[in-house]
Amino acid sequence: MINRSIGGTLIFGNADYWKPGAAEAPLWEARRLYFAAVLEAEPEVLSELRDHVFPLYLKWNGEPAISRIRLGPKPYFETPKLIRNPEFAHWFVSWMHCYRLETDWARETALFTLAQWKMGLPKDRWHYPPVPEPVRSSVRTKFDFGHPGIALTGTTRKQAAEAIRGQFEIELAAYLDRLETSYEKAGYQKTPRKNARTAKEHFRWLAEYQVRNLSAQMIQRQWDKTATTQMVERAIRKTARFIGLPLRGRTSWDEESLRVTFPPCRDRLDEWYSGATPTKRRRAIKKI
Repeated sequence: MINRSIGGTLIFGNADYWKPGAAEAPLWEARRLYFAAVLEAEPEVLSELRDHVFPLYLKWNGEPAISRIRLGPKPYFETPKLIRNPEFAHWFVSWMHCYRLETDWARETALFTLAQWKMGLPKDRWHYPPVPEPVRSSVRTKFDFGHPGIALTGTTRKQAAEAIRGQFEIELAAYLDRLETSYEKAGYQKTPRKNARTAKEHFRWLAEYQVRNLSAQMIQRQWDKTATTQMVERAIRKTARFIGLPLRGRTSWDEESLRVTFPPCRDRLDEWYSGATPTKRRRAIKKI
């Protein structure tokens, strides 16, 4: 998870530099923070995976492959055959689509969670794949220090130690400056840092926006009346861009219509699973 916290600041990763786009710790840790926010915002995301998808996973033999499943403009489960005889791959892809988790990293985490559940690990939480090893860098990191030495016939041991130590500190600082410059020229960036309070808040805003379909205006009213709607929108976009999560469309909902016409995905999946009539399914889908 988040490895370091200094003075109320979260530092993603356990190093000072990382290369964006690479499978390194900062990105994975930020994505774990998002999964935690999703679970807080909408616990049904995990319960749907456990209650509806996991039983099918236990019988899955790898076919059809998840990568071959494509959802059309309408939910796949309008197909009567799949309602009567659901298959893991289709249910899994539909679950990801339902909760807007259609990314490689989200799929990998969900599949890893299912695998850990199958091994008997707790089913009330996500389980995360191991963080990949840092990408090897071509930056030269060797540090050479040399000193001509000091004769103790002209000074004391303490003075000699202070002189050598002082020279070492000067050369070490210069080396680290050169090293940072080399990493930056090679395309590396400073490890992302966020205020501890706002970091968790921004990930929760993103989860509310993506999973619960709340607008930025509704999130602003519920969470932070000191922020403007534009500030909330900017934080959501920036956080989504950082973790590589495509944002949903900008559907507007007012509080009343959200409460009445936006049923949780659980109701939709339950309806499909129980073999609801095509007319009833179409009506439910139009409400979402």
